Amino acid sequence: MLVTGLIGSRLAHVFMEAPWIELPVPAQSSEGWGHYFCRWAGESHAVRRDWNLGRYYALHPQMVAAVWNGGIVYYGGLMLGIPAGWWFCKRRGLAFWRVSDLCAPAAAVGLAFGRVGCLLAGCCHGQGMPEGWEAWGIHLRSGLLPTNLRGVALYPAQTAESFVALLIALVLWRTRTWKRFDGQIMLSLLVLYSIWRPINEVFRADPQRGEHGAFTTSQWISFGLLAGSLALVPYLWKRRLVPRATPTPPPLAVAGDPVPTT
Repeated sequence: MLVTGLIGSRLAHVFMEAPWIELPVPAQSSEGWGHYFCRWAGESHAVRRDWNLGRYYALHPQMVAAVWNGGIVYYGGLMLGIPAGWWFCKRRGLAFWRVSDLCAPAAAVGLAFGRVGCLLAGCCHGQGMPEGWEAWGIHLRSGLLPTNLRGVALYPAQTAESFVALLIALVLWRTRTWKRFDGQIMLSLLVLYSIWRPINEVFRADPQRGEHGAFTTSQWISFGLLAGSLALVPYLWKRRLVPRATPTPPPLAVAGDPVPTT
């Protein structure tokens, strides 16, 4: 399940983020392979200019597995990890929604630590703070942050999401004491995060988010995830009320009955 979550988060980066990321390519010498690569990418090899990361993955598919270069999307891990978890529970004869309730608080804590990594890498950054609010911002001077934003007071998008994720994990942990149906804790995670993520997206300024109409990719996913999670609540609630079949115990042996032989 962890491996499929990592694969899903990476694939979401490749197909949902990379097409909107532009990276600078330095001028390449006419000797060697550099200018051939630039020609394949449709770029000039003689000048430094920006090129598309999605095109880079298309030309170098082996780099999709290079997770050490960054590029992890939380929603991608959820979208592939949940079906993989369902398949695993099906194979092992486990109750999927009950197992998902056990995993939900850990998923929120994992998100909190993941956003600390975003802060250290300089990705998923916020917009510049408005005048008069600079003291509440954070200052980044390295990493993936664009050069024009280095040293500028930015909205703390990464630390804000880490704090909210820990808060969600605490709520989920407390929810276990008054759970009313299997799947309640997992759905609570999906609902709470789907509400928070579009709000945080408003204050982010990283280009890899992608925009489709009035909303970003993650905002559209949040809306769909919120609607789907809420739609599952009455289904799981009714399922809780259906009596479950219990195996009939074998009849007790009575003195004098013949002993079965094999």
